[in-house]
Amino acid sequence: MNWIILAVFFSLVFLSCVNSQDEIRRLNEIPDHTTQTIQDVEIIHSDSAKVKVRITGPIFNNVQVVEEPYIEFPNGVLVEFYDDNLNIYSKLKADYAIKYDKKEETIFRNNVEFKNIDNETLITDELIWDQNKKRIYSDGFVSIRTEEEELTGEGFEADEDFTNYRIRNLRGKIKVNKDEINPGL
Repeated sequence: MNWIILAVFFSLVFLSCVNSQDEIRRLNEIPDHTTQTIQDVEIIHSDSAKVKVRITGPIFNNVQVVEEPYIEFPNGVLVEFYDDNLNIYSKLKADYAIKYDKKEETIFRNNVEFKNIDNETLITDELIWDQNKKRIYSDGFVSIRTEEEELTGEGFEADEDFTNYRIRNLRGKIKVNKDEINPGL
């Protein structure tokens, strides 16, 4: 009698453990990426023990994709750049940011605002920061506001701290000192 109960038990166990070939393949597949998500993140970059950049955001995703790993801030980001005396000399904020590790390129999108030490503010919908070339640029509409002027254009390029820049297809009101245009008149 015990032998029959034992045989029935093992039959049920083996029948209940059958997996389809699709399930077995799915379980053995290596995922093409892993994602780590962190809330309320603060990242500090330093050079020679001096803080250079502080990055904050409500959500931070670290996505390790085999072809191109990246990090993203899907709900906004604030980047503060510091001088050697720990004074903020420029700020950049956007509703979204993604940084590609291999290309060393960061793309800021939607309501991008970059303010420099001279109190000039760049506003655009997309800004690309090329860390290799130490340049920022945009091919779309840009607006730069100073204390006295508002310049607009299609396309923009600057050094990474936004102190020297060039606007393509420039439009706007520019304050001009007539002595600088025609000296001696």
